[in-house]
Amino acid sequence: MIGNDVTIYQGVTLGRISQDVAAYPTIEDGAVIYTGATVLGGIRIGRNAVVAAHSVVLIDVPDHACAAGAPARIVGADKSAAKAG
Repeated sequence: MIGNDVTIYQGVTLGRISQDVAAYPTIEDGAVIYTGATVLGGIRIGRNAVVAAHSVVLIDVPDHACAAGAPARIVGADKSAAKAG
């Protein structure tokens, strides 16, 4: 599922991990996925979360957080927004 106001740049891959598991990523409202990122499996990209360019995301990204790297890890989160929302 892809929510409202999501931005997905060129060359992004959204897919499942294996043919045995039919789980695809869920992209919540306001998320941004930058160029060349790969998002795999039944994971969740949270509301207003950011996935950095060329990252390989295999874990959930919390609301208002940023994931970067290969494999991706959480590198930033807006803690005040996460507490309020």
